[in-house]
Amino acid sequence: MDKLGRFVGLPGVFLASLFAASLSTLSSGMNSVAAVILEAVRETQFGKHLSDHRTATYTKLIATGSGVVTMALAFVVGRTGGGILQMVVIVTSITAGPTLCLFLTAVLCPFVNKHGAIAGVMASLATTSWLGFGSYIAGVPGPTPLHSSVDRCPFNVSVTPPPPPPDLDK
Repeated sequence: MDKLGRFVGLPGVFLASLFAASLSTLSSGMNSVAAVILEAVRETQFGKHLSDHRTATYTKLIATGSGVVTMALAFVVGRTGGGILQMVVIVTSITAGPTLCLFLTAVLCPFVNKHGAIAGVMASLATTSWLGFGSYIAGVPGPTPLHSSVDRCPFNVSVTPPPPPPDLDK
């Protein structure tokens, strides 16, 4: 923008290309989500008798629905006041624990059936959601950083930068 901003219309073309690239990425993600969901539905009894026309219609509806959900989540994140990074960390923390527990239960406890595993995951998700979102809503501060000064460190090493390389063009 600094070099070519003096040309009329070029900043607008640059901005339009940025938006086009981001929307293209979002569109391919929405279509991928729709395809995965529809393939999961096609494996059921309901999806075995879908015609090509109905399959295309359902794919478009699912992609539109995932786009609407994405827009709604963007508005929710904008209204929370906190950063999106904090929300991502909270959601990742909420889901990581139950996922690890489910995996370890499947590997180490072969006697657990699917009903017990589902009940355990649901209870774990409810508990971690309560803790994660409750602490966010209540405004619980994060951990305080430890003192990290090296003022009284007896071992002080100063590294000098290497000399610049010689200019071979001279």
